[in-house]
Amino acid sequence: MRQLLGYALSLAMLAAPALARDAADFDAAVATVLAEGFPFCDTGAPDMEEGLALRVAIEVMQADPGALSQSEAIAGASEAVQRQIATGALIADETGLRLADCPESSAQMTLRFAHQANELLLLEGPARAALLAGAYRAYGCTVPPDEARAFFRATINHFAAAFDLAIPPAIPDSGIASVADFIEAVEIVEVRTRRAMIAQGRLMQAGDGTLRLTACAAP
Repeated sequence: MRQLLGYALSLAMLAAPALARDAADFDAAVATVLAEGFPFCDTGAPDMEEGLALRVAIEVMQADPGALSQSEAIAGASEAVQRQIATGALIADETGLRLADCPESSAQMTLRFAHQANELLLLEGPARAALLAGAYRAYGCTVPPDEARAFFRATINHFAAAFDLAIPPAIPDSGIASVADFIEAVEIVEVRTRRAMIAQGRLMQAGDGTLRLTACAAP
């Protein structure tokens, strides 16, 4: 009897590290799915526990095909999501699920810039005008023709800050593929909004091409 008990305890001790590794794998998969699949590591919608768990299960199964059944993977993923919520590593509220500590990896930043480029293009006219007016105020209200390029660079940074982004200093070497998409969106919005604001009298254009924001007080 003692031999059997000792054998059973030995098996349990051997199994414990494997279970710990399995739990750690699932926990890591939660972070990977959010960091590499969602901008700002945020699902952006409430009641996403089951949906997130399914994606985590797929991530784990793809990492080690055949190691777990689908039901085992889903069960482990569901436990990991709840475990991460309990420890505070994953925040769950009315806005959705998000990592408490979201990495600023190139994959994550690529998601952010692509997402915010779309959000920028979806802005309505008044919101676009307010954003561009803010760029003019920050620049000093007036933009001479020979400062057009400098103003556009300032506008890119102004828009980026408004969307919780920072343009990397060396764009080609940043590894963030979607920075160009965001800059293109800024250009589209700036050109169209500038024309609309000139037509509305909110921007005055002098004969030499100088642009001045009307009723403007520079910061």
